Amino acid sequence: MSGLYQDLGQLPDHVRAATLRFFDETGIIAITDLKGTIVYANETFARISGYPREELIGQNHRILKSGQHPAEFYREMWRVVAHGEVWTGEICNRARDGRFYWVESTISPLRDSTGRITHYCALRIDITARKEAQQRLLDAMEQNAERRHLESLGRMADGILHDLNNLLGGAMMLTDIGDHTPQDVEEQRTFLRRMAQLIRNVRDFSTGRAPEMKVCDAARALTEACRLASHVARREREVTIEIDARAAEGCTVRVNEAQLLEIVLNLFTNAVEALTGHPEPAIKATASLDANRSRLHLTITDNGPGVPEAVTGRLFEPFVSSKGRGRGVGLAAARRLARGLGGDLVQVTATAGACFRLTLPAATRVPEATPVADAGAVAVPQGGLVLLADDDREFLGMLEAGLRESGFRTISAGAADDAILLAEQFRDQLAAAVLDSVGAVKECALVGYLRTVRRGLPIVLVSGSLARPGVQQTQHGPVHVLPKPFAAADLVALLRQPEA
Repeated sequence: MSGLYQDLGQLPDHVRAATLRFFDETGIIAITDLKGTIVYANETFARISGYPREELIGQNHRILKSGQHPAEFYREMWRVVAHGEVWTGEICNRARDGRFYWVESTISPLRDSTGRITHYCALRIDITARKEAQQRLLDAMEQNAERRHLESLGRMADGILHDLNNLLGGAMMLTDIGDHTPQDVEEQRTFLRRMAQLIRNVRDFSTGRAPEMKVCDAARALTEACRLASHVARREREVTIEIDARAAEGCTVRVNEAQLLEIVLNLFTNAVEALTGHPEPAIKATASLDANRSRLHLTITDNGPGVPEAVTGRLFEPFVSSKGRGRGVGLAAARRLARGLGGDLVQVTATAGACFRLTLPAATRVPEATPVADAGAVAVPQGGLVLLADDDREFLGMLEAGLRESGFRTISAGAADDAILLAEQFRDQLAAAVLDSVGAVKECALVGYLRTVRRGLPIVLVSGSLARPGVQQTQHGPVHVLPKPFAAADLVALLRQPEA
């Protein structure tokens, strides 16, 4: 065993000195007392922090706080070392000139001969370059995802307009029918509801608004997402597409429909790219349920060349592509969205082509629609006077006709200034106001003014930019919100005085 040493103190003096010099020159070393006051700092510490060694000595380590970590982060770090344990982690510090730098840090308690902790020693390694590279990678992923998102929206445009034209044409033809049977009226409402849903889905997808989770009919949600995605596929080239969501009938899913569309769109886009050069390209989307009907599956299969063995198992990693081209971020983003919805996205073994399965939690009961009035009725009495303000004169006219037919009196204005004048003129009779939500500043100012005309005046804001019906708190008190488009019955239900 000659020449072997159990600890640093047994090493020859020149080896021990060289070892300590190596750590001192390559590592960022600091020793603090129990309160975090720096009692020793090496030159590497001084160099990266920008403080001279003599200025660091006597300072508390708080001098380096960057503000990038919550207070709980530091409390946990000190809790660990105060209990005699070693803490390791990554810390962002602020140098003297204000720049941030990252260190991988190991902090260990130092004990005296009695075992009492007297100091803490911190050994740190500069990992700023690594963290910056990671951030560049994340930024590139976000930029690529956003670019793909916009490209997909552009490719969908023709298909969306095609669907809207078909729905609008059906509604207009029913309008021209002389004898409107109850079935005709219901069919027209169905056309209009589908148009409204299509507009909401595209609006949410294009704006990237905060996810609104809601319970949807599963078959409808899956079919709508696949149909919209199929427009992208058919625009790229002539692809045979089959969508079968019958197995999902009678089930519900709780999803954000814009996110569901984005997942399906990624799968359809990848399938189309994989089918380049195929003589008879085809994509099939099929819904199924597991044995206890608690998990809903959407399987999307193409008849292309399949996934190369070299990337199988790595497809959901960022920047991994099965096609040898492209950015390789779509599947990673789609799986992240799927898991955010409480489900998952996986590759499935297929005899031919590529096959992916989206799984979502499902329920077997289709809930009844919740009326808008459940958000809390405005309670305008029969014959009450309602102020209407909207810059679209045709919409305003229809709104007036619908409310008058339901027993309300109305006064209307096309601009905020006119609405103020009418409110002043009829201040003693005014029972409620329905305002087009034209913008946060103008809208807030008008709400505030109307509340000075009549304290607590019930106000409903209507706009296509609103996400969902309900009550919002403003600096001038609560207001009801109702997204456009809406049925006259929705507004009437919101305004009507509940019966005693």
